[in-house]
Amino acid sequence: MLIALRQSVKPNGLWCRKMSYRSPASAPDYHKKIRAYPFVMSPETAQRRMAEVAQSLTGGSHSITSKLATRIPRKWEFVNFKRPTTLTALYFPAWLLGGMAMLPMLFGKSRERVAFIGNAIYFPGNDLPVLSSASLWPPELNTVQPSPFTEEFHAEQASVLGVSGSALEIVPFNITPISILRKTPVLPVSGELQKVKRDIQFTSSTYANRDGQGVTQNVQELFAMPAYLPVYAASYADEGPNPGEPLVLFIQAHNEQGIIHASKHHVSTLGKKNGAEPHPQQHASGREIVSFLGSNPRIQQYAVVRRGNEGFTDKERSSFQAYFNKLLGSPAFLSELAAETAGARVNFNHPLVRELTTYNIDVQELWYMTNLEKIVEQMTLEDKK
Repeated sequence: MLIALRQSVKPNGLWCRKMSYRSPASAPDYHKKIRAYPFVMSPETAQRRMAEVAQSLTGGSHSITSKLATRIPRKWEFVNFKRPTTLTALYFPAWLLGGMAMLPMLFGKSRERVAFIGNAIYFPGNDLPVLSSASLWPPELNTVQPSPFTEEFHAEQASVLGVSGSALEIVPFNITPISILRKTPVLPVSGELQKVKRDIQFTSSTYANRDGQGVTQNVQELFAMPAYLPVYAASYADEGPNPGEPLVLFIQAHNEQGIIHASKHHVSTLGKKNGAEPHPQQHASGREIVSFLGSNPRIQQYAVVRRGNEGFTDKERSSFQAYFNKLLGSPAFLSELAAETAGARVNFNHPLVRELTTYNIDVQELWYMTNLEKIVEQMTLEDKK
């Protein structure tokens, strides 16, 4: 179970409990390159936002008031709605990436070289189950200047939430995208993660291209910007027949409209057992995670360039998008990267790690547009040879 339940005092609507995750260090890393976004959503707002989803899945009383929880005036304290057994505020680590990769692929029986270039790619900084499978980077943060993640910032956010600094959990970084540069092959090429479509798949083998030159997978110009994103985690008791494990919901707290995330398997199990109807604004976002009230893209800008004039159909482009979403949220892939840290701290001093600022986001977008033009021109010239 993701959350180890522990009943405790309720300070200003925020319960305290501990999460279970693989930690490479006992204390938060306040590295000068790490940025963080403040909590904008209050604990009370978070509970009201999650009430309808939680009640529909776990049952119990207060069905009507849970649906109306966001509209009930705060001064009406006598009105009850579905509240969590435990609630905590946490900072989840994330990376915003940019990079380019040259990938050998098979199109049917034809071997080709494909260039992938991506910008504003969300990548989790920890392989924490469930939460690492969700995409937590909302595009609106591209224009919000984050703060340096310091002890002072940590204490300030805890004070705003009305808890001690230790009660505001900091999930440590145990994944670094720099590990991708050390992996061979760069991308998994076995099982389900091999095929983009039935007739399009990655290959790890080196082969001779049209010019007789060997082509292997390689990543170029990868850079990464680390940040902490504010999230609430809530646990709800299963009040349906034959109660099972508590339901755990996560809600993003960088603004008042944060998206809600949960384990897709657990939501499905509760729905079938308790006869819950699907939430009217439910959005399924992957095999491991289900999101409510919207979703965030994992890659905001990307292009796949194929040598020659063949190009890609809209369906093929959609298949590539689905493939990379699946890869970047794959628990097996994330755990493999996390294992490379082997209990050590992530090296934020690596030259490819940059500070996440609105200026650097703008620079990254310019880098993307400039390199996309160069790649298209280069592969077009190669085809004419």
